[in-house]
Amino acid sequence: MKNKVFAFWIVFSLLFAVLSMNVLAQKEESLKPLVLNEYSQDSFLIDKETGQKWELKEFKEKKPKLISGHKIEVSLYFERVKDASVIPSTYCLGITSNLISMSVNFADVEVKQGDNVTIWDKEEYHRWEHFTITIEGYVPDPKVTLKGYSGEPHFENIEVEGIGNKEVYISIVVYKNIEKTERDSEFDMITFYATNTTLENLKKDTEDNLVSISNNVNVLKSIFPYQNNVTIGIENKFQKVTQDIANLSSNGHPGWAFTISTDLKDATESLSGLKKPEIRTLVHSMNKDEIKELGSTIKDLPVEYQKLIYPSKTKNYILLLILAIVLCIGGIFFGYNLKKIPVSHDPEIKKAIEDIDETINGITKLRNVLATSKAKEAQDAIKGLWEADKKLSSAKNTLKLLLKVH
Repeated sequence: MKNKVFAFWIVFSLLFAVLSMNVLAQKEESLKPLVLNEYSQDSFLIDKETGQKWELKEFKEKKPKLISGHKIEVSLYFERVKDASVIPSTYCLGITSNLISMSVNFADVEVKQGDNVTIWDKEEYHRWEHFTITIEGYVPDPKVTLKGYSGEPHFENIEVEGIGNKEVYISIVVYKNIEKTERDSEFDMITFYATNTTLENLKKDTEDNLVSISNNVNVLKSIFPYQNNVTIGIENKFQKVTQDIANLSSNGHPGWAFTISTDLKDATESLSGLKKPEIRTLVHSMNKDEIKELGSTIKDLPVEYQKLIYPSKTKNYILLLILAIVLCIGGIFFGYNLKKIPVSHDPEIKKAIEDIDETINGITKLRNVLATSKAKEAQDAIKGLWEADKKLSSAKNTLKLLLKVH
């Protein structure tokens, strides 16, 4: 008898466990009563300002950029895939978005406005085999929140607002209750990027500037008789500067990135006109006294630069080295120091301004020396130095503006 009772309890316990697992599984299982037909002709997106239209599937694959302030219309075609009798009356659809002034037209039955609306929330709606939702709203401004590595250097823990391609989303979720606290299922989020023409143009112009800077600096490699630590060091520093500018452009500061890249491009522009034959002609046209006086203007340069200039083997490149070094030092001080400057670090900004002033003074000395030569090449070089002077002055003014901003 005891054995029979014991066997009964074992069987009962097993049945109870199985039933409990089935109940839990049914409770956790999603009903998924609707599907979004992305291939339907009633599922599309239109830019109302331009008239451009995308099928929903195409739009989600391309994820294009849309212009801020443009009004868009999104049409979505839903189909019921479960029997209406199994859909609880509490089920509903929740739609959230960061579109500006969003409105949702639910099957021409009702229109709701706001960034978080509830529709398909009645039993009669649950009996429909299909229906269309039309969402309208305006593309927001391209403002982005930055933090950590993509934020402000040295202030990684502070969130800052920048300008960049803002992700815009439309989220649609099937909820089990009208309070929208328990989800049944959700559809793939519809996303795209908000931008404007100024942002896109500045990014393109910055990229062009960085290419020009690289080409200008590469002139050093083509005119020096051999590679050395100085030319390699200058090249590496410019690579770091251009990478920092590119990061600045893509991480919320496209305006400053364009301004700095333009100043740095202008500061290196004179390098692109230097060619070895012309430099040789210029140096050969100078007499010994002129070369000696020219050499005296560089006596305060760092030792590693002087070593390049004084050996007899490199005598023919004296002017080339001075011009290239002066212009590169000016560009490096401006670009490389600036990228290290955290917000409100005024002393470092002022130091960069002082460095540029010293470089401009060096250029003035070189002009005075070259003025003693009657050679046409010398006069052309003087014009180039005037241009370098003006562009470094522009860089200095940009730094002064940054002092005022911060």
